Amino acid sequence: IGLDGVHSYSGLEAVLGKSLSDYTRGLISEDELWRIFTEKTGKSVDNNPSIFGRFFAPIINPETDKVIRELKANGMRVVCGTNVVDVHYDYHNAHSQYAIFDKVYPSHLMHIDKPDPEFFRYIAEAEHISPEECFFTDDSKANADSARSIGMRSYQFTDAVSLRENLVKEGVLV
Repeated sequence: IGLDGVHSYSGLEAVLGKSLSDYTRGLISEDELWRIFTEKTGKSVDNNPSIFGRFFAPIINPETDKVIRELKANGMRVVCGTNVVDVHYDYHNAHSQYAIFDKVYPSHLMHIDKPDPEFFRYIAEAEHISPEECFFTDDSKANADSARSIGMRSYQFTDAVSLRENLVKEGVLV
């Protein structure tokens, strides 16, 4: 995008601040986000096709997929609460990457994003369970800590083996 020191999505936070969160919460469009970027930096960005969609091609982690399938085989309901933008959400859906989950709670449609504790409360309420009945994992410490702050059992994800060990330790898996 032609800005020194900005090489990733997370690097945009320093430049865009609240506007980036507004985008992940679905409050502004990607075009509006890049208009704000241009206002703040003086750098014009070609957003056709979508910058966020242009190079987005995630793959499923087979080890994590196996843990999710084990949870489901043991009768657990597994939902996905995700900070996601519209173009990424569409990609995941088009490639059936959310199919393993019983329900997906996307930030851009909920208009709340992690680590806001309301994100976790919203999901617990929608699932008709208390936060204490939930187990949450995320690769972000801030997100894991926020979930824990409202009473959820929470674990910062590093790898599938450690996740499974933690699920056993928490009594979620045997």
